[in-house]
Amino acid sequence: MTPGEKNITTHGGAVDVLLFIAAILGVWAFIYVLPGSHPDSTARYDLDEDEIINRSNIFLATQGYVPDNFTVGAKIQRNTLLLRAMQEDLGRTRTIEVLKSDEGDVLPGYYWSVKYSFEDPAAGIMSILTGATTIFELKMTLDGIIWSFDNNLSENKAALPLVGQGIRSINRDALAAALSGADSTEIAVRNRLRSVSDSSLRANLSFTGVRNGRNRSPFDSVYSAAMLRDLENDRVVELDSQAVYSLARFYAPENMAMALDWRIDSLHVVAGSAARLAALRLISADPVFGQILRVDITVSTLGNLNQLDIVFNPDRESNDITSSVLNAVMVGIYLILSVILLIVFFKRITARLIDVKTAIVDAVMIGIFLGLLAVLSVASIGTSSSPLWVQMGFILLIFSVIAGASSLFVFMISAVSESVTREIWPEKWLSLILIRKGDVRNTDVGWAIVRGISLAGVLLGLGVLALVVSPSLNIDVPQDLFIDSSMRPVLSAIVGKTGFGFLLMMILLVGIGAFAYRVANHWWFAVVLISVFGGILQIAPFGLSVGWVSVGVSVSAACILGLSMMRFDFFTAFLGYVVAGIFWSLSEGFLIAGSPAWLDGMLATLILSTFFVVGIVGILSRRSGGDIDQFLPEYITELASQERIKRELEIAHQVQSRFLPRRMPSVDGLDIAGMCLPATEVGGDYFDFIKIDRNRLAVVVGDVSGKGIEASFYMTLVKGVIQTLSTSVESPAEVMRRTNDVFRRNAPAGTFITLIYGVVDMESNTFIFSRAGHNPVIFKRHDSQDAEPLQPTGMAIGFTDGNIFDETIEEISIPLSAGDTLVFYTDGFSEAMNSGRELYGDKRLVDKVGRVGARGSGAILRALTEDVHHFIEGAGRSDDMTMVVIKMLYPQDHGAVRLF
Repeated sequence: MTPGEKNITTHGGAVDVLLFIAAILGVWAFIYVLPGSHPDSTARYDLDEDEIINRSNIFLATQGYVPDNFTVGAKIQRNTLLLRAMQEDLGRTRTIEVLKSDEGDVLPGYYWSVKYSFEDPAAGIMSILTGATTIFELKMTLDGIIWSFDNNLSENKAALPLVGQGIRSINRDALAAALSGADSTEIAVRNRLRSVSDSSLRANLSFTGVRNGRNRSPFDSVYSAAMLRDLENDRVVELDSQAVYSLARFYAPENMAMALDWRIDSLHVVAGSAARLAALRLISADPVFGQILRVDITVSTLGNLNQLDIVFNPDRESNDITSSVLNAVMVGIYLILSVILLIVFFKRITARLIDVKTAIVDAVMIGIFLGLLAVLSVASIGTSSSPLWVQMGFILLIFSVIAGASSLFVFMISAVSESVTREIWPEKWLSLILIRKGDVRNTDVGWAIVRGISLAGVLLGLGVLALVVSPSLNIDVPQDLFIDSSMRPVLSAIVGKTGFGFLLMMILLVGIGAFAYRVANHWWFAVVLISVFGGILQIAPFGLSVGWVSVGVSVSAACILGLSMMRFDFFTAFLGYVVAGIFWSLSEGFLIAGSPAWLDGMLATLILSTFFVVGIVGILSRRSGGDIDQFLPEYITELASQERIKRELEIAHQVQSRFLPRRMPSVDGLDIAGMCLPATEVGGDYFDFIKIDRNRLAVVVGDVSGKGIEASFYMTLVKGVIQTLSTSVESPAEVMRRTNDVFRRNAPAGTFITLIYGVVDMESNTFIFSRAGHNPVIFKRHDSQDAEPLQPTGMAIGFTDGNIFDETIEEISIPLSAGDTLVFYTDGFSEAMNSGRELYGDKRLVDKVGRVGARGSGAILRALTEDVHHFIEGAGRSDDMTMVVIKMLYPQDHGAVRLF
C-alpha cells in the first residue's frame, strides 16, 4: 500500500466490510456495554429541578432566610475529587458498584447543587461573563438530603437586605433536639421553650461555655434541667461544647453522619460573632470505602445552621508522579511543535509555498467555531440585568477575540499542512478540497463520509473495550455535566470537537505523519510515529485520567487514525475522530437516567444520519470528484510558471551568450579585451568584432532600450543587420543609416538602440567610427597623461525618422600610434549609482582611463570595472555593463586579422 493508490479511496472492498462490521460492534458496545463501565450510570434524575428548589427554599426559610429575592438554579454535578479518589482506591468497577449500592449513599459521587444568587451592582459588566454572585449554595444528595450549606453572606454585605432575619431567627425545633435527653422528651422541651420569649432567648443564650471537647463523644445527651429553668427565669445560659455537638447532630445528614463513628478535630467559638456562633469539625474514625470524611459545621445559639460541609479526603495529596511527568512531556511537545510550526510557516510563506486562499477559508471556519464555543460557554447570556446592547457588545467582543486568535493559529497550521501534504500525499487531500468547494455529490466525498462515520463507531468501541478490559483505567470527568456547561450541548459538542479536532488532526496526521513519511518514505513508519505521538499527547476522544494505561489507549486510537489516513484520506480520519468525540461527550444523555441531555444526543444522531445519507447519495451517484491535479492551488501554478520562465530565460541567456564573442580576436599589433555583464538573465547590451577583410576589423558596441528578452531580441536583430552591412558598406555612417532604416521598419515606436560602429584599419593605422546616441569613445594617446572623450554627433537608432537621422549622423577618423588606447562602454558604467544616489559619471571614467591607460587592455578593463564596483559599494548593478578596450601595440604596414 502506498499513498498513491487512489483507487482504494474511491471503491469499496474487503477493508470496508471489516470497517463496517467493527463499527456496528463498536456502536453496540457504546450503547449497551458502556453504562456498566461508566460512573455516570450511577446518577439519576429521580427528583426534578423544581422539587429540589422547593426543598431548598423550605430549608432556608427554617434558618430565617427569605429565598424569594434571589435568582435560584439547580443542577446535578459530579463530585470530581471523590470520584477520582474512589477510582484510585477501589478501582472503577468497584466504585460503580459502591455508588449503586445503599451503602454508597454516604459517598455522594453525584449531587444536586442549588445556588441562590443576586447580581452585585459592583460587578458591573463583568457579571455578564462571571454570572451573578452566589450567596447561598446547598448541596443535596440525589434523594434530596442536604449535606452541604455554603453561606457567603458575610462576604457580600450588599445582599443583607434581601435575606430576612438570618441567624437572629430562632429554630426551637433544633434547640429542643439539642436540649432534650433521656429524662426529658424532645416534645416536652419544645413545649417549655415556647414559653420563653424570643427576646429572652436572643439575650440569654451564648457559647461562652464552649471548650475543646476532644475527650467527649460527639453525640452524648446534653439535657440539663437547670438550663431550661434558667431560660424560663430569663437568666443567662452558657451553652457548652455538648450543646454544639447536639446541634450538629440535628443538622448532620443521617445517611452520612449518624451511621459513622467520629472523632473531634476542633471546636471553637467563631471570632467576631459575640459568642453567637460555634464551629465544629469532625473526622470519621475509620475510612468509608477507603475514603476519609470530614464534617465542618457552624451553628448559632438560636439553633440555626450557618455552615455545613462534608469534605472527602481533606488531607489527601496527589502523589501521581506518572501523570505529572506525562503532562509535562505533553506540554513540552506542544511547545516544540508550535515553534517548529512557526519556523516552517515563515520559511514557506517567504518562499511563496503557501495556498493563502485555502488557509484563509479554514482559518475563518474554525475561528468561527471556536468563537461560538466560547460564546456558548458564557455564564449568563440573556440573564444579566445589564442592557441588552451591552450584553450583545460584550459577547461580540468575546467572540471576536477568541475567533481572531484562533483564526491566526489555524491559518498557520492549515497553510503549512496543505503545502506539505500536497508535496507528499496530494491524493489524501481530494475529498477535503471537494467539501470546501461544496461539491459533495461524488464518490470521493461519499466514501470519505461513510468511512469516517464508520471509523467513529470503531473508536467508540475501542473506548468501551478499554474500559472493560482494564478496570484500573479511570475516567476523568468534569464537575459540571455537559448539559449544564453550555447553552446547547449539541452545538458546543459539534463546534468544539470540530475546531479542536481539526487542529489536532492537522498536527498529528499531517504534521508528524508527513514528516515521518518524508524521512523514511514508508507508510508504516508514519503510522508508528503518529501512534507514539498520539499516545503521548493523549489524543483519544475519551475523558480518561492521565496514566500509562490511558497512553496505551491513545496509542491504539492514534494507530487507527494513522492507518485510516494511509488507507483512505485525511477527511476520513478527521471525521471519525470528531464524530467519536461528539457522541462520547453527549453520552451522559443515556448514561444518566432521566437526563435532559437525551435530546441533544438525539439531535446529534439526526444530524449524523443526515450526513450519512449524503455520503450514500454521493457513492450511488458514481460521479468522480476528479483528479487532484484539477485543484492545484495558485502558488503551484505560479511556481510552475516561474520555473518555465526561468528555464526560458536560461535558454535565452545561452543563446545570447553564443551571439557574443567567446574570445577576443587575435590581431597582430592590437591588444583587445572585452566583457558584457547583464543586469538580468538576458541583457540588452552587446558587443561584437567583425572581420571585414585582411586589414580591417569592425568594432560594435550597443545598448538596446530596456532589458530582458525583448531587449535581447532587438539586439539580435541589429547584430544581424550590421554583420550583413559591414562587409558591403565601407562608411560607418552609412552602415548606421541603413541600420536605422531597417530597425524603424521592424521595431515598434519607442524602441531604440544606442550604438557605436567603427573600423580599425591596420593598413592606414586609423580608426573610423560613427556614434548613434551612444556614450562617447574614450581615447588616450600614448604621449598624453589625459584621456579624452570622442563624441561625434548622432541620434539613437530607431529614435527618429530617416531624414533627421541621416542628417545628424557624423563620421570621424582617428590616427592611431603605438600605445594609443580606445575604450568603448555602455551607460551601465557611467550611470552606476552608489547607496548615496550618486552617479559614477562619464568624467570619472575618462579620468580613470587617463590614469591607467598605459597598462595592457586586460589590466585597463579590470581597473575600470573594479573602480566602478568599489564606487557602488555593493549596491548592485541596475543596468547591463559592457566594455571593450583596444590598445595599439605597434603599427603594421600589413596587419593580419585572425578571428577565432
